[in-house]
Amino acid sequence: MDITIQLKNLLNLCYQVKVAINQKNAGFPNCRSYCPGEERLISSLKEFQTILRKIEPEFASSIEDNLIRLRGNPCLNPYAFGGILSVLNILKLKYLSTKENHTRIFISHSSKDKDLLTEFLDEILIDGIGLKSSEIYCTSIEGLGIRNGEDMRKHIQDNISQCDYAFIILSENYKNSEICLNEMGAVWALNKTVKLFTIPPVSYDSLGWLMEVKQVHRLNNNSGLNELYDEMTERYSLNKNATQWDRHKNKFIKFVETYLPTTHSKSV
Repeated sequence: MDITIQLKNLLNLCYQVKVAINQKNAGFPNCRSYCPGEERLISSLKEFQTILRKIEPEFASSIEDNLIRLRGNPCLNPYAFGGILSVLNILKLKYLSTKENHTRIFISHSSKDKDLLTEFLDEILIDGIGLKSSEIYCTSIEGLGIRNGEDMRKHIQDNISQCDYAFIILSENYKNSEICLNEMGAVWALNKTVKLFTIPPVSYDSLGWLMEVKQVHRLNNNSGLNELYDEMTERYSLNKNATQWDRHKNKFIKFVETYLPTTHSKSV
């Protein structure tokens, strides 16, 4: 396997573990329900070493040293895990950071919700958080999806496989679309870091098994958007500007509340 693909997958896995550790330290219970676990992490690191020994033997040796100390009680040894993250981040700078137009965010949604998605992209992801439009794949927005002459199915699959996060925007339109449900299946199958947002009147109770595995927020939920902002700016080392963020977030929430029927617009 290409080192860049395996490195991206491993970085994504480590980030899931890091989020789980932070959630546990913050007092959230049942961390095992959302953490991929040390066995999977150790297995993936050993697979990565097979490639690394041939082209980066010194880094492979460093990972091996930390692997010996990685198992902790009851969770991972934080020092060994930090050492592994340091090695992977150096490799990230060498093998991934020079690539242009890397798809960080894949958004699975219904084209019938395009107006809401356009505002979400502009106010939240781009102007609020600071992502570039070239880092986002969204099929219904002009310039952010498939181009003329490209194989639609392959193009979508390629962008799902390359992304860091997969956003699923669940609405009644989404639930009634076979294409959307197929995209959701592809996201789960590739084991991506998933962000689930709902558009009212879709409710928590109507999501069934999804609620058992992932946290869900309404698209206009204030605390959910703040959580997204903190996570994205930290992961991508983006500049934080609380005043600017609040302005764009509040503008988006107001738009959603105006756009949706009054009975379904409440953000909390």
